[in-house]
Amino acid sequence: MRGRRRVDEYQRWRSMPEILRDLYVGRRTGLLHFARGTALRSIRFDKGRIVNAATNEPQGQFGDVLVRDGLLTKAQLLQANRQCQESKRRFSQVLGAMA
Repeated sequence: MRGRRRVDEYQRWRSMPEILRDLYVGRRTGLLHFARGTALRSIRFDKGRIVNAATNEPQGQFGDVLVRDGLLTKAQLLQANRQCQESKRRFSQVLGAMA
């Protein structure tokens, strides 16, 4: 992002929802990294919109979160993952087609 700031410096005086809101309202583009212990997360923005997110924690993957929150069954997750591999489509596209 232009005008790079370290999140830990930014967070000293801002809450995470405020940071995300500012990135959206400011239509910022870039990559925001978070770390807590060994857990790493990142969110990619394009003109203020979240376009990708990643983590190194298996239980933090989007599909696992949907299953944990009861929005998707484990069988649906496995089916969606299989379709992603076979069709080379994004997970969100496969889920949209399943709805």
